[in-house]
Amino acid sequence: MSERYTRIFEGESDLYTEGSPVMISAAVLLNDTETGRVIAQMKFRSLSEKKITYLKVRIKPFDMLKNALSTVEFEYTDLSADMYDQFGQKTPVVLPDTSARSYEAAVIGAAFSDGTVWKSSETEWCPDPEREKRIEALAFNNDTEKAAKKSNKIIAVVIPAIIACIVLVVVLPKPKGNNGGDDIITVIAGSDELDEHKNDTEKQAIEVKVGDYVVFGSYEQDNNTSNGKEDIEWLVLAKEDNKALLISKYALDCQKYNTVNKDVTWETCSLRKWLNETFFSAAFRFEEQSSIISSIVTADKNPSYYTSSGNNTTDKVFLLSITEANKYFSLNEARKCAPTNYAVAQGSYMFSSDGNLTEIDGNCCWWLRTPGYDLDRAANVGSDGIIYDYSFFVNYDNIAIRPAIWINLGD
Repeated sequence: MSERYTRIFEGESDLYTEGSPVMISAAVLLNDTETGRVIAQMKFRSLSEKKITYLKVRIKPFDMLKNALSTVEFEYTDLSADMYDQFGQKTPVVLPDTSARSYEAAVIGAAFSDGTVWKSSETEWCPDPEREKRIEALAFNNDTEKAAKKSNKIIAVVIPAIIACIVLVVVLPKPKGNNGGDDIITVIAGSDELDEHKNDTEKQAIEVKVGDYVVFGSYEQDNNTSNGKEDIEWLVLAKEDNKALLISKYALDCQKYNTVNKDVTWETCSLRKWLNETFFSAAFRFEEQSSIISSIVTADKNPSYYTSSGNNTTDKVFLLSITEANKYFSLNEARKCAPTNYAVAQGSYMFSSDGNLTEIDGNCCWWLRTPGYDLDRAANVGSDGIIYDYSFFVNYDNIAIRPAIWINLGD
């Protein structure tokens, strides 16, 4: 945060009242050290299937002794918030009384693009214990509705889609500097490449491309240590010259972002150390380790808040940032990730498509390296594929891990 503004109050997060079209995700009070103004900032998440065009809020400020000050009503106009969208966090609300040191917020009205309105019944706004389930259920209903509208198109592409799923596993050349041993990288290629290489797959390697899955390294995944480690599948996110950016197809483990709840950045968190030491040693043989590139990991800022992101680091293994998760996965659906049995055994929560905890065929939440609303929080991708930039405390122990690496593909 700029030194001009100091935070003097942080309200409870994820406030909700029954029937509301929005959730109050965050509320803070800032002091402008140059002008002396006291500024309220709030962040909302739309829970409505209808586009929100207008929002009215009521702010009840209190002074240091908890004495009530004059109530303020504020209007957010010209909005265009679709379901799941977050908004409001960049709009300052200047309070008339500079002695304000805390406040309570409530949404009292909303208008939608179809001309309908919602008005509050004046019920209390409280932390929502059903936050994850509520958003998961909305996502499920929305996806179901979209699927029904596209049913005719789906029928038309079923046959080619099935054909495209035929795969061919081909061994890529060993990276430069690999001295003997088994081939260490394989690419799972789509059938559109099958004809081109069907006569010379032993002589010519298939070029890895974005969207391919490659097999590289091994890690315990089925939670049965008696049968050894399982091969790790990676999704190719980017390719630059002779190197590729990979992220694990499945969430491989479950670890805290930091072992204790305190202010940290990616540079100082315990998860960075665990990935580059414990995981790195367990997942990759010596010749595989030499193929992983030490890369500059940028300290990307949280796009919604002013949280300090620390310094750039140099790492072999890292997590994606919010910026990268948006860049490489354009849709929420693409960010959804299932945990391995081992990750679940380590504590990863798994949710079914209807938003309930499940033991089979579910998706999980996975950490990003970007700090959250404060430095004691870290961003994550939810089981619905949505990026949560406010997010969980760093010592939360049910968030899974999707490691990312840059590898050398050889000449």
